[in-house]
Amino acid sequence: MSANLFDTAHYYRFFNTLDGSNFTLTLGDKTDPPSPPTISPIRSHTSENWQVFFDSGVYFIRNYDWGSQYQLGLPDNNSFVPQMLPTGVALGMQWIITNTENGTWVLRNQLLSQADVLGVDPNALDKTLPIMNTDPAGGQWLVDLNLPAGSITSSAMLATFSSIQSASSTFQPAQSTSATSSSSFSSSTSSSTLTPTVNPAQSTQSSQLSSLSSAAIGGIVIGGVLGAGAIVSLGLLILFCRSRRRKANAKAALDSEPKGQYFDAVKINQGTTQMIHELHNNANKSAGRTELPTGMVPELMG
Repeated sequence: MSANLFDTAHYYRFFNTLDGSNFTLTLGDKTDPPSPPTISPIRSHTSENWQVFFDSGVYFIRNYDWGSQYQLGLPDNNSFVPQMLPTGVALGMQWIITNTENGTWVLRNQLLSQADVLGVDPNALDKTLPIMNTDPAGGQWLVDLNLPAGSITSSAMLATFSSIQSASSTFQPAQSTSATSSSSFSSSTSSSTLTPTVNPAQSTQSSQLSSLSSAAIGGIVIGGVLGAGAIVSLGLLILFCRSRRRKANAKAALDSEPKGQYFDAVKINQGTTQMIHELHNNANKSAGRTELPTGMVPELMG
């Protein structure tokens, strides 16, 4: 259990390092219910004074204007803007306040992770709204003991709680090595991504599948080549058979023609023509033309 670093019987002022020492954490003018905290010029409101009450290892932050009625906190873990809540012991009203090496203070809420700190957004133009921020640059506070505000004598503000709600795990303040841890995590993640673990059984199965695939591919290629050669050979054989068949048919057609009758008819026609020519010549030689009876063929004298 951490020790109490603040005087419970006095008030403090909180200055964010991004706003400077002329602006402090306040509630503005007193309203009912209290307004959310804001950053206001110093000495402009009595609500700039805060009691930092220590109990059971955590702090409860109360305001000068409201005493023990309200405490600074978060209503639930989805809220990132602190507000004044009715006094209680819930985790959202428990704060861990730690001192840094450069003399500043960091405030974390028990309801959120240690990465969230109370501060202002360093990228915002208007840095007057306190929020739970993960950027440590906006979560650095200077804490000033404001003795002119007087001491706290109310028994209600000094009494401890009979019991408080405990966090599920021990809170660990953020360390300066968080960036190194993040880098180590990224490096280990990248390494595991580049060199994944392989199951030996899966590796053997993959190699067997690879060998089988290579053999199958070789068989397919050889079979394809042989099949193509067989198709080409079959085509050439068919063409050769058709060519021989055409030649055989042509020869048979020539052999079937009546060659003897053709030459005999030619001889008969030639003999008839010669006989007609001789009869015509004999007729010209004779004084008159002797007509032969019908159906008689003149006999040629040798």
